[in-house]
Amino acid sequence: MENITELNRLQEKAVELQEAFVTYTPNEERIRFRDLQRENQVLSQLVKQYESTLEIIMSKFRSQTHLIQQERQELRDNTDRILDQERTENELLREENTRLTEHLGKCIQVMREASSANDEADVAMLVAGLAKENETLRAMLIASLPNHPSHTTQPLKSTLIDESGIMPLPLRANEATLSN
Repeated sequence: MENITELNRLQEKAVELQEAFVTYTPNEERIRFRDLQRENQVLSQLVKQYESTLEIIMSKFRSQTHLIQQERQELRDNTDRILDQERTENELLREENTRLTEHLGKCIQVMREASSANDEADVAMLVAGLAKENETLRAMLIASLPNHPSHTTQPLKSTLIDESGIMPLPLRANEATLSN
């Protein structure tokens, strides 16, 4: 840029000198002056070429700068769009996670209740089974006693189980019978 300015300044001085020497210079000086004029024209053409080259370079620079700015803006826009999508997806996943956690809590509660009910049902079945076994054992014990009414013609009294699940033993046998 400084060279162009310097060339322009020299060109202007050459034009001033040309005008001054045209009227006052002898023949040799005119020849020298014409040579200088031709040289000045060549330099002027070089300056124009430099200016046009510089303008082409600056135009390419501006064009590339504009493209880079557009690409940056597109990249920013794409990044913002992707970030917004990720945020939305993240929020949806959070909501789904919350729903699933609540559902899992409900499932755990139902399983606990079912397990508790199964435990209670198992205990009730065990008590019923033990009561039935107890009743059978009592009947067998009573039947094995010598003074048992089954050995007589009297009808067997009903063997009822009370609320506690225990059947009362008939106490007709004496200690001697039980010790045999």
